Amino acid sequence: MPLTVAAYYNISDRAKELRAFYDEYKTDAAFVVPSGLDRDALSDLICGDEPFFGARPTVWTLGDLLGEFSHITGSRVRIIDPPDHHLILRHLLEKYIAEREAAGASVAPGLRHRGFVSLLGENIKDLLSEEVSPERLKSSLFGEEEPDASRPEDILLSLYERYVDYLREYDLADAAQIPTLAREELNNSLVLDFVKSKKFIFAGFLSFNGAQLKFVKALAEAAELAMFQPETGLDDFYDGIRQLDSEYSQRPEWDVPVVRLEAGSDGLEAESAAREIALWAKGEGVLTALGELDNYGEIGISAPARWLALMEYALSRYKIAYNVRVRGTVAETLAGELPGMIWRACASGFDSYNTSILLANPLLFSSVDGKTLGARCPSSLLPEGRKGWRAALSGEDRARFEEICVLCDDLYGDKKRHRPSDVLSIWRDFLEKCRVVEAASRVAADESGLDGGVRDVSYALHELEKKIRNLDDAAKYIGPAADISLCGAEAAAFVDDWAAAATLPIQLPQRRSLTLYAGMPPTLTEHKYWFVMGADGNSWPGVMRESMLLRNEYKSKFNAAQLKGEPEREKGAPHLPEIREERERREAIFRRLAATGREGVVFCRALYDESREQAPDSQFVLSMLKERPGCGRKWRLAASARFGTQDALPDGERPRFLGAEVSGSRCERGAEFVKPVGVATPTGEKPIVRVSDLDLWRACPYLYWCERHLRLEVPGAELYDPLAAGTLSHRVWEEAFGGKKKNPELSLRGCAAESWTRLKAESYPALDADRRLARFEKSLMRQILDLAALQDEIEARIPRFGRLEVKSEYKLDDFEVDGVIFRAKADRVDFYENGAVVMDYKLGKSYPHMPELQVPAYGVILNAAGIDILGLGWFGQSDCTLSGYFSGEIFGAYDVQGTKRSRKCPEERMEEATASMSEMAGAVKRGVYEPSYNSDSALCKNCRYFTLCRKRDLPWYLVKEEEEGSDE
Repeated sequence: MPLTVAAYYNISDRAKELRAFYDEYKTDAAFVVPSGLDRDALSDLICGDEPFFGARPTVWTLGDLLGEFSHITGSRVRIIDPPDHHLILRHLLEKYIAEREAAGASVAPGLRHRGFVSLLGENIKDLLSEEVSPERLKSSLFGEEEPDASRPEDILLSLYERYVDYLREYDLADAAQIPTLAREELNNSLVLDFVKSKKFIFAGFLSFNGAQLKFVKALAEAAELAMFQPETGLDDFYDGIRQLDSEYSQRPEWDVPVVRLEAGSDGLEAESAAREIALWAKGEGVLTALGELDNYGEIGISAPARWLALMEYALSRYKIAYNVRVRGTVAETLAGELPGMIWRACASGFDSYNTSILLANPLLFSSVDGKTLGARCPSSLLPEGRKGWRAALSGEDRARFEEICVLCDDLYGDKKRHRPSDVLSIWRDFLEKCRVVEAASRVAADESGLDGGVRDVSYALHELEKKIRNLDDAAKYIGPAADISLCGAEAAAFVDDWAAAATLPIQLPQRRSLTLYAGMPPTLTEHKYWFVMGADGNSWPGVMRESMLLRNEYKSKFNAAQLKGEPEREKGAPHLPEIREERERREAIFRRLAATGREGVVFCRALYDESREQAPDSQFVLSMLKERPGCGRKWRLAASARFGTQDALPDGERPRFLGAEVSGSRCERGAEFVKPVGVATPTGEKPIVRVSDLDLWRACPYLYWCERHLRLEVPGAELYDPLAAGTLSHRVWEEAFGGKKKNPELSLRGCAAESWTRLKAESYPALDADRRLARFEKSLMRQILDLAALQDEIEARIPRFGRLEVKSEYKLDDFEVDGVIFRAKADRVDFYENGAVVMDYKLGKSYPHMPELQVPAYGVILNAAGIDILGLGWFGQSDCTLSGYFSGEIFGAYDVQGTKRSRKCPEERMEEATASMSEMAGAVKRGVYEPSYNSDSALCKNCRYFTLCRKRDLPWYLVKEEEEGSDE
């Protein structure tokens, strides 16, 4: 059947065509959107502002479409909801662990972790959505190999098989299977007659997962189908148009102005955005670069869900009318917070911290405050344990505390186990006994803005009652998983899972009011102007982590197995998205998020994150703003502004909002700040410094002075001693190369394994003496043996490059710079006829050490002795990698799997080392060590000498950090 595909920038650009489909086909036009939240948006777009439009158009999701098909065929398959999904997985996991233990096999500790079920569920949904059967997964990854339960992928496969079989046995289906079930229903003649009578119009689908794509293609063969594809401006993105083997039709063009707002922190970011919006309404401020603002209703803001309260506070302060458009969950209500609060207090034995937080919840306690407890507790110390809290509380509060203790003993006690429906029933009875709705009403009595919270608490009880009925309903029985027994952390997790999945109704919006979205907005959302909060590298793209149960290498292996000589996407074989593809999709999603603004976009970001680390800029934003001559699809930078901490108080030259801000000017307090300086009196002899201290001095001369001259180092209090581990590792490498030198037939791995026990007893005897270090000992030994195997691979190819010898713990000649002697000993030097390669061993990863100058300084000293430097490298034990700088063909000797090579040559790094050694020599000769106030914020944050350095005494401390974080 005909398939037409058209692209759009804003869906409103296609309003006439959408309306034309409806006018032509009327009730036979079926519009399909990605989610239920998009139904109203598309329906309103088609109907326009006509008050007497008539019958509303049919707008379905894929789930709605499956419901129509199932009604025709009488299918008995029922889609489970998220709490049931977790129940089934928990039931199957318990059986799996019990079987392993009965067979005397070990069970990975992570399987008992509370979050494992959620992790497992995410991986299973990914497999279902790509229509990867357990049989295909097994044959592609393992072939005829025997199962190995120590591999995460084997654990996933086993539980995935059980999950699919369980759903099939009880006529259930996961929500991820909806497209698959809908495609299978197309085999029914009645369903085929139904779809042939319709004109299907898909709108808002950026791309399709494997199951969706197969369904859409099958539907296109049976019925007339049109698709309106959102455009991203990324020419290489594998979007829905390419997936359907179609071509772009009437490709849209846009030229949208962009404003960037940068602030020192998350809080200041929200404050700055609200302030600039308020100024914009008055025709002032940097946002006027976007055009004129007629009313707040033209603005939409997307903020991370955790920022909702922060954004509401900022908008309220500046009296900006706003709507909150978010489908919240029961977990976000005052009642939804209670299960976690009570569980944490119970699990802690009612310690002072967790119990005091619980007592602050107004739904349970109305009269507990600091004065009450302070009067009853000596020295205002909070009590510990049940007895202590019983003595500290009185009246209704003590009675309520007793009720909580009874609840904990009944619901969370180890000796009592309950069915899932009973767990929720006990929780419901407790909330009703506490009259939480009445308590919420009392809290909101003097504040009308809290009325919505009262409604949410009431609705939470309604949802709880509904879920209990569903669990007890025989027609909705989910099999033996509904009858598993829960207690303790399991019961608490089940209540939390239910609360996180139970949604609340969305409030009706008000016109001429800004719309605030917590998280991603619905796909078809549009606004004249659009704000994206938190648009930094920590969120976009964020950290792209591979799954712990299905690692990227196994996804690549699976995808390669599907090819078999033909492009797998052309064949329709399943494909598991790898990290690279997930990042591409995330960039496409970000561009579509920006496309929500028809006439202007504002990207807001904080320069520093919550831990005061410098936040990276978003590569997605930078990529969007690159000049692309001749391109008709672009976002262009119209203006930018940066707000430091000092801008929180407007000066006399800027507008001030009464009631929201106070004006002020900088004022000094106390004596003038004097920057401390470390001083070392010259002795008259040539100073001697260690090259290994060069990077410490570069980071902060004052820190170097504290540790090397004042010797203020604090002995480590940790159980594991990295210094001793480092010494042990160096001795292993020294003996391994010594043994190989005597007998070249030996392998480094064999030498390391043979000497391990003896060297461990000599260099780090605590590894055997203290049982608590057993896992550290195993990890360290495994890392050393793995790295030895990596070096054996290098040793096998090195003879082709003519290495003469290798020297470990090689003492370099003293090197004098401006009257200062630099003394050094290199971990390893490989000597060749035409030069040498200098190597260093690190306990951690290799790549983070590449900016350091210690190894390049070794190269400077060797070069001064007439030896050309061919390479500088670092071996990382924790990740078994090699990173470095190599010249010419010598890289081939060290180019093993995982090796990272910089584009810089060794000479460039050695020039940097020479300059730093000269600067350090000058400071050492003068004996003056100033604190590096422009040093890395992480170094300052964790520095134990901050009271001596006094950087944090500066009133402009945070402002200074923001200015130094500038990339302009």
